[in-house]
Amino acid sequence: MIVEEKTIAIIGLGGLGGFVAEYAARLNFKKIILIDADKFTESNMNRQLLCTSDTLDTFKVDNYYNKIKKISNSEVIAIKEFFNEQNTNIINDCDLVFDCLDNIKTRLLLEKVCSQKNIPIVHGSIGDNFGNICLSLPNSKSIEKLYKNKEETKLHTQAHSVAIISSLQMELAIKYFLNKYDMFINKFIYIDLEDFEIKILQL
Repeated sequence: MIVEEKTIAIIGLGGLGGFVAEYAARLNFKKIILIDADKFTESNMNRQLLCTSDTLDTFKVDNYYNKIKKISNSEVIAIKEFFNEQNTNIINDCDLVFDCLDNIKTRLLLEKVCSQKNIPIVHGSIGDNFGNICLSLPNSKSIEKLYKNKEETKLHTQAHSVAIISSLQMELAIKYFLNKYDMFINKFIYIDLEDFEIKILQL
């Protein structure tokens, strides 16, 4: 499969990032770079894949690193840092980056940096039973357009919702690698799980 030749980074190992890491491992990407400096807390228990009573107060990257090594042939690199302006070199060798972050400021920084490095992003966000996904190609400013004038909000989210959005993120990444992504250029995918609707909308 083509993904076995690709290097990806997953930035943010919360609800979405944890599931994306699981899928990436089972697809056997060539290299998986995990980037997060958070530890598991009790508030993560309802939706984060490897958060258990045994992993509370341990680093997320360590847990996903250990899991991936058990189920995959992928090379894994665990970086215990938050993505910021001082460490942008950690994604230099990537063919694609998964944005699984939880704040707009860092998402916008990531898009700017990836444009400079000519790296595409598969963005995912979720709150309650609603989610957004988009493919941000270099210089498209898709994430910037999606979040223009938007304020940060924190909503309660369940595990099944996270699993659905992250699955669609991975499918979009595969479509990119297979060069079947034309219909997603300058678009975003809006998912409404309350009404069972998926819409592809113009940015």
